[in-house]
Amino acid sequence: MAIYFLGSLIVGMICPSDSDRLGKSSTASSSPFVIAIENAGIKVLPHIINGAIITSALSAASSDLYTTSRSLHTLSLQGVVPKFFSLTSKSGVPYVAVLFSWLFGFLAFLGEDSSAQNVFEFLVNLTGLSGILTW
Repeated sequence: MAIYFLGSLIVGMICPSDSDRLGKSSTASSSPFVIAIENAGIKVLPHIINGAIITSALSAASSDLYTTSRSLHTLSLQGVVPKFFSLTSKSGVPYVAVLFSWLFGFLAFLGEDSSAQNVFEFLVNLTGLSGILTW
């Protein structure tokens, strides 16, 4: 808890509250942490923070793909959805359910704009919604 408090305190002291970039958009470049790091003159650290954010979004997507495919497999075993979702490989991976879950999520990109902000917001919303539905 002290790490979060001290980190927020330091960022609050470095990042001016009247910064033009602060809160103007929902991109990572308007983050107070990124603005404070750029104001401190550290050039590479904002890219590392953006990489960490993308990595955490992909980690959440991977976790939700796992839980979605396993839920679909279990529903197939219970007879709620078609039986072909219960097919597994020799090692027990429900590959049909994984492939269907992956393709369903991938098809959602077809309706998205190609800008980075829209794709990032879409991934965040998709992983959040998938986690809620699976829960």
